[in-house]
Amino acid sequence: MEFWRRLWSFFRRDFKAAFAKNTHSLPLVTNQDNANQALWPSQIHLNSKELLLLQRRRALLNWHDDFESQINGVALDVVDSFALRTRNQIQQLGLTRKVFAKPAAEALGPAFNNQVRYPISEKVRGAEARLRELTSTWADPSNLKPSLRVIEIDPTLTILRRISLKSGNQEKIMEKLEKLVFAKGGILDSQTAHSLTVVEDLLKKLDELR
Repeated sequence: MEFWRRLWSFFRRDFKAAFAKNTHSLPLVTNQDNANQALWPSQIHLNSKELLLLQRRRALLNWHDDFESQINGVALDVVDSFALRTRNQIQQLGLTRKVFAKPAAEALGPAFNNQVRYPISEKVRGAEARLRELTSTWADPSNLKPSLRVIEIDPTLTILRRISLKSGNQEKIMEKLEKLVFAKGGILDSQTAHSLTVVEDLLKKLDELR
């Protein structure tokens, strides 16, 4: 299976570790050391507003990281299940259906929508709800209003055009459906790209609050 996953790179700052008090591990400090370290407060000082903004930025990045992990996970599960269902459906075709096979898009479209698209869209809606809850207390709601859309890619399965539902086409059918879900420009790629745009927009609005 071709599996596409966007890499989301970000820096995580461990403020607790940075400001931990551990006197047992502190080295002896000379007067010269004190003089040199006198510059540190101005270099690392963060006022409460800056710290709050950094925490909110990290919360957004964590939300996005979690969203990508969940949507990729559910996509792998539902596509595997759909492949098994399709294999069983083809094996159970009667003689008439094997001779006069239905177009694959027509035969598989409703099941693909219910078993693959719907679980993915539910993850999107759930992620949107969590994002709105996360940002609900950050500012005037009219300034944020995060919205995560369900991206529709090839809703009528045109990728299966001119392919009939029969045993000889089973591998070809699943290869095309997996590409629809996992390849660049497919369902996951488009959905995670959209979520990244939403996060970038929120980060810009946070920067405006400085």
